[in-house]
Amino acid sequence: MSTPTMPRIHVSLAGHEIKYDDPEPNVERFIKRAQALADNPKSKPDDLVTLIYGSENPILDHTLFPERGAVTREVLENPVYHLLCDLLARKQVAASGGSSEQLGKRYTLTVAEAAEQACVTKDAIRKAINSRRLPSWVRDGQYYLDPKTLAALGFGSRLPFESEPFEFEVGYDAVTNTGMRIKTPDGEFPKSQNDPLYDDTCERWRRVAVRCSSPTGIRVFVLEPGKKKAKLPHHHFSVVGKFDIVEKHNSDKAARLFWKAFKAS
Repeated sequence: MSTPTMPRIHVSLAGHEIKYDDPEPNVERFIKRAQALADNPKSKPDDLVTLIYGSENPILDHTLFPERGAVTREVLENPVYHLLCDLLARKQVAASGGSSEQLGKRYTLTVAEAAEQACVTKDAIRKAINSRRLPSWVRDGQYYLDPKTLAALGFGSRLPFESEPFEFEVGYDAVTNTGMRIKTPDGEFPKSQNDPLYDDTCERWRRVAVRCSSPTGIRVFVLEPGKKKAKLPHHHFSVVGKFDIVEKHNSDKAARLFWKAFKAS
């Protein structure tokens, strides 16, 4: 009866433990080669990029692009790939003259603070971290997150029940210089900023944003599924359905930046 082997552990620049089983000999040789290149003070980050994403990397998919390899879903699930990415990250930091401490300074939110800010559970934040959807930094055994990354991710579904379809009438009124736009998983509507009226129904959704413009500026509202029917009106435009307004951005500059970064889900 064979004795089970303990997984190898590589600690990343951000403090995460990357666990992986004993690799095949060709993969083992490639890891050592990448490590040697990363440690070589005469090499550059681009040298490591060429190696990691080149035809010699045995963990990449070489059926699509034999000359350089491709990162598929299967590759993304391979911890060795994340080990190699960490070697590259360390090389880039060293080349820039920076340090891991400087890089980690922007990660200031605890899991509890991030959950409260995003209106989700702490477990939802942890799951996003574990699935690598949400970058994090580990200090003293605790996860910390970047507030800007959290906002840009459009993190959501704060409520435990499924969404229902909602209706929207959006567009632009040239007479009053007012308008309403919406970002849904199906896209941004209206497709042209000059469309006078566009009406449709969003069937499946978790988190959408609505932009209301007027001569004085813009406001952005973030909607998530709710229990009660609601209406978000703006002049003769509106969004109607079962939703809650979970976030508002009233400052014109902040609203524009948030709208540009927001991704519906």
